[in-house]
Amino acid sequence: MTTRGSFKRVIIDLHRSATDQSAIALASELAAAMGLELFGRFIPPPGLANLAQLPFAREFRPMEREWRPLDPERTAQELELAAAAARRLFQRAAGAVAQRFEIVEDQTDGLHPEEDIAVLRYAECLEESCALVLDEALRSAAAVLIVPGNVRPRRGPVIALADSPEDPALDVAATLAEAAGETAMGLDVHGRDHAPAPPGARLIVISRHALPDDALPALATHKRVPVLVLRRPV
Repeated sequence: MTTRGSFKRVIIDLHRSATDQSAIALASELAAAMGLELFGRFIPPPGLANLAQLPFAREFRPMEREWRPLDPERTAQELELAAAAARRLFQRAAGAVAQRFEIVEDQTDGLHPEEDIAVLRYAECLEESCALVLDEALRSAAAVLIVPGNVRPRRGPVIALADSPEDPALDVAATLAEAAGETAMGLDVHGRDHAPAPPGARLIVISRHALPDDALPALATHKRVPVLVLRRPV
């Protein structure tokens, strides 16, 4: 069973939305409330360094309005600058929470599926099924924090959507509410295929399979509230 003590880190990848300060702030808030480390990972575009070594590789330069050969040295410098910018933004948005930043070549490297909470921005799955993206994320993490776009931390209850009195979402929601000085609420979703309409919440906590996977990203974006999805045996 998933419990608060199962988690060690909150992981946020900075390869797609390095400028998304609100997502970093929400991840930082969750890490602080649970006493976890916030781990920021900058992931360079896969294969770009190798591509720059190929003699036929070209890139379009908008300022010059022309195609030019990829320059391996320039490509490496640009990646270093992008990583440095991501590090500065991460450290600024994360605040005082315990944190670590690394450049990671392999997206699956160093993950601990039983201990990590991964951050999934809703914008990252607009071009494909969010349910499939969520399923993939839950294969490499113990829980996933779904963050709708441009939503910053706010006051309000922490709501557990539970399908039984033993649902671990109730325990995790109570712990987070206590840490944040908020009220914890539990709503019964047993037998439902969609979530009830909760009042304005700070965070929604739900165990996977309490609702269909495709309902969870929609819940986050429609309610404009981050949703913490806990993985658990079916």
